[in-house]
Amino acid sequence: MKTGRQAPTHRLRWTQDFSGSTASTADYMALAEEVSAQDLDHFFEVWLFTGEKPTDW
Repeated sequence: MKTGRQAPTHRLRWTQDFSGSTASTADYMALAEEVSAQDLDHFFEVWLFTGEKPTDW
């Protein structure tokens, strides 16, 4: 996942969208994909939903 210059936008959007409320993992995933303009399904599947993590990512 590359965020680079999008990282400040990501944090600002997160704060605006979920300030004072509860956000789900799905909410975070959707926002990360929107801000990065990338399909992050494989990234999240590997890092969030599998038991073993890669050592050579």
